[in-house]
Amino acid sequence: MAYAAYVPKDLPRGVSVPLVIFLHGGGDDPHIFDEVEMGQTFDTAVADGRLPSFVAVFPEGELGLWENWYDGSHRYEDWVMDDLLSHARDTLPVASCPEHCAIMGVSMGGHGALRFALHRPQEFDSVAAISAPIFNTDQMIEFADWFIARVFMQSRRIFGPTDNRQRVEKEDLYLRWQSPDDVAPLRLFFAWGTREHDRIISANESFTSHLKQRGIEHQSIVYDGRHKWVDWKPVILALLQEMLSSDQKAP
Repeated sequence: MAYAAYVPKDLPRGVSVPLVIFLHGGGDDPHIFDEVEMGQTFDTAVADGRLPSFVAVFPEGELGLWENWYDGSHRYEDWVMDDLLSHARDTLPVASCPEHCAIMGVSMGGHGALRFALHRPQEFDSVAAISAPIFNTDQMIEFADWFIARVFMQSRRIFGPTDNRQRVEKEDLYLRWQSPDDVAPLRLFFAWGTREHDRIISANESFTSHLKQRGIEHQSIVYDGRHKWVDWKPVILALLQEMLSSDQKAP
């Protein structure tokens, strides 16, 4: 599996900086970060002091929803969390996790970031989901059974049979994150646009409302824009400013 990496220019030898794992959306791959010039955007933000120095890795996730598939044929979460994270720690100038590690993603990648945070909260300080589909149990079942998802995303192979509701409920963020203790010590960040698909808007409004009602701290950005990279880039910078704020003096 391929990945891309961002390391800031002129980083002094021997210095360790925070690590950000960035998950791409459906239809993209690690090359998208060069195509939209995220590296240059990061360099400018670091150079002018808007961001501290950090390392980012952009793994390949194909169209697999960043899930360990039910049928066992693909294990995207394990690839990132067991293989790539370990490799990054061994080969890149990154500080220790979880206190200096963050995960974020756009669209399908936002879904993946939340799944990783649900399954392995001890690995990260913060998680950010941008324009992410966020499903409750009924919506997960509906999506897995949706004809288009079954044909083009092999959703049944990803999620498995949907007749066992209790099994699906174990992956329901609404049910799993009921109190601050369920989330701690993770810091949660969400962002979505005013001109996205109604389902994305309603999913994020509904889930952040759920978190607020249960006293679970989080930050949200509602930006004037669409489900596109040109709109995501400034939002990514704004979120990273918050996510890396505690790392200004990372070892």
